[in-house]
Amino acid sequence: MADGVSSYPGGQFAAVSKRWRSSRRLVAGWEYGVRSARIARLYARIAFGADSRRLARHASVAGAFPPGSLVLDVPSGGGILLRTLRPGRPIHYVAADLSPLMLARARDEAASLGLDFVKCQEADAAALPFGDGTFDAVLSYTGLHCFPDPRAALREMIRVLRPDGRLRGSLVVRGERVVSDMVIRICQRQKIFGAVETAQQFGSWLAEEDMRRTRLERHGSILAFSCRKPQDESGAGAREFTRALPQPAHRRRT
Repeated sequence: MADGVSSYPGGQFAAVSKRWRSSRRLVAGWEYGVRSARIARLYARIAFGADSRRLARHASVAGAFPPGSLVLDVPSGGGILLRTLRPGRPIHYVAADLSPLMLARARDEAASLGLDFVKCQEADAAALPFGDGTFDAVLSYTGLHCFPDPRAALREMIRVLRPDGRLRGSLVVRGERVVSDMVIRICQRQKIFGAVETAQQFGSWLAEEDMRRTRLERHGSILAFSCRKPQDESGAGAREFTRALPQPAHRRRT
């Protein structure tokens, strides 16, 4: 949280960030699972009662933003959403993650796909290093439940979003399935998951932030969401951030 006040007193999930930042075994295992379609489908179905293909369709919007868009992907992980992008798109895309191990994989992914408009940046989701109203869209897929303080991270995502900007993503929620709740507790004990809330609680957070055109879709114990920020801010942060970004190769003067 930007003001330093945690929604979870005592820092009960603080060790989760440290593990994601430093555990090569955790990062490698996680990345192997999400990049294997078969494993991802089995994991989503057995652990959370969800269809990973439907969730992938929800995330495919990342490849459809209009020219000139500024997009933040947080936590980006190893860059799984980069597969929805195409080389030469005239957008600015920032892949942000707390883990330098994840970002190294994201950089390799961007390079292998020829995505020269992608910038990878180490960042704490609860204290994002961007100005207010910087981004046209913020994407946060399957990451909020891995944060020590998802409420603080959500506030930060909304802060850096411009007025009428789009927020889309997904997260694991508790209270939907007995098996899923058991998986959540195991992952929390292993310091893989942080604070996991109910779908109702997450919806109330969006309402408290006055987010508009909110749509929540339950897929078992995974909640997909999309909404827009109210139109009442200047967006000066976006202009400042755009000037600081390197231009994609196809837009540079030769």
